[in-house]
Amino acid sequence: MRISWAAPDNNGLAITSYHVLILESDGATWTESGECDGSDSTVVSNLYCDVATSTLRASGYALTLNDAVVAKVRAYNLIGWGDYSPQTSGFGAGTITTEPAAPPTPVSEGADTSDEQLHIEWAALTGDDAGQEDITSYTVMWDSGDGGSSWTLLTFQLAGSFTYTHTRSAGVTSGGSYQFKYRAGNQQGVGEYSDISTIIASTVPDTLGSATTLNSGSDVVVSWPATSSERGATVTAYRVKFLESDGVTYTESSACDGASATPKTNRECTVAMTVFTSSPYSLAIDAPIVAVVEALNAKGYSTPSAGDSTGAQAETEPTTGPTASRGGDTTTSSLEVTWTAVSTSPDNGGASVTEYLVYWDNGSGSSSASWSLAATTDASTTRAVSTTSISPGTTYQFAVKAKNVHGTGPLGPTLSVLAATVPDAPEGLTAGSVTSTSVTFTWSAPSDNGGSAVTDYSIDWDSGGSAFFSSLTTSTSGATTYTATGLSASTAYGFRVAASNAVGEGAPSGTFTISTSA
Repeated sequence: MRISWAAPDNNGLAITSYHVLILESDGATWTESGECDGSDSTVVSNLYCDVATSTLRASGYALTLNDAVVAKVRAYNLIGWGDYSPQTSGFGAGTITTEPAAPPTPVSEGADTSDEQLHIEWAALTGDDAGQEDITSYTVMWDSGDGGSSWTLLTFQLAGSFTYTHTRSAGVTSGGSYQFKYRAGNQQGVGEYSDISTIIASTVPDTLGSATTLNSGSDVVVSWPATSSERGATVTAYRVKFLESDGVTYTESSACDGASATPKTNRECTVAMTVFTSSPYSLAIDAPIVAVVEALNAKGYSTPSAGDSTGAQAETEPTTGPTASRGGDTTTSSLEVTWTAVSTSPDNGGASVTEYLVYWDNGSGSSSASWSLAATTDASTTRAVSTTSISPGTTYQFAVKAKNVHGTGPLGPTLSVLAATVPDAPEGLTAGSVTSTSVTFTWSAPSDNGGSAVTDYSIDWDSGGSAFFSSLTTSTSGATTYTATGLSASTAYGFRVAASNAVGEGAPSGTFTISTSA
């Protein structure tokens, strides 16, 4: 600490000495320092003296950090001593500085730490922490991984450098635990060491291989491989994310908790298919279910694995009901319903149909909301027959649902089935008026109309001796008589008549032959 002053008026006689007193920490006692000998000719000439800060901090003055150094000076000539200067700290003096304090924060881990190297950083000391002096150096010690049994110098850095990297070749072992402490130095000396910090030679795990997804009943099984390297810290959990319908966003699902014991141990989880067809994933039928997985250790999560779109696909219950048709075995007392199998996506929901459910109104004519189950068949059967309480001539409504492992789909289109068959053949074909170019004949309605009123007749003929019959008319408008015209004279013609009802056309009558006149 330099104490300086200005020379006073010597009143005509040379000043030969100065007397310098420094105020002690009690604020009352003034004491001369041997390091500031005012009788020394050099001090007299220079008008200053230097006192070691350690002297001012030692017992006697006992000044501490930031205390002002207060001095007063008087001069001497042949006449005697003059008065002391004012008791201030102004004569070029300042405040007490010290060696640095122990750093308030320990060594921290740098971003480049891995299982092959240690990257450490520390904070610059300033202000009171620096003893109000400029820091000139930092000393970093480590235990070389021996648990703090011994400490050796790791690095000595000049002020302005606050980072250091120590590599495997210099004694770093993957997964090893290392302790560090550091201190700072300034022109007053070196301070105490910081608290000890511990750094593990590790980094996040290596990226995992692709996760796989597999359809399994109404669920999806997700599995993933172990990391090729934990990189110095044990993997403690996994984070599994699935691709949303936008094809970009991956979102974690609580249904696959990679931190819980079983998925973590088995590297596998089972997720209900409904998770993927609902928000936030909202996958459409047949969309790939893509998973990515991250492994977690003490340093954080690995980068996500690559997604694999060749595994499971989104499925739902069937989206379309089968289209039903009237079966050929339907009678007045038995109803047969057939339908086309639902076998393609998206109609089957992306999953094989396992069962069909046939509903009917039991002849009530009610809306489908109140229909009851008439029959259940397995996936290989597309036919159902109902024989219970069938009323001839009554119309029954049917519709069919398809079912797969995910649930039952909607009703297919409504089919109306009349409890009837086609009519028998007309009877009693009889010739009427005959000319050389025309014949008229009549017939009687079938004895059995199949349970549904006959609505029309059709007539085939042999065109006058042909071996094959062809249609003469498809409708008589319900009449039971017909006149064929434009015929050849003296020619025999064969005719057959068939009756139709709401079900369809029945078998034709036997051939009835009539000859035209000459």
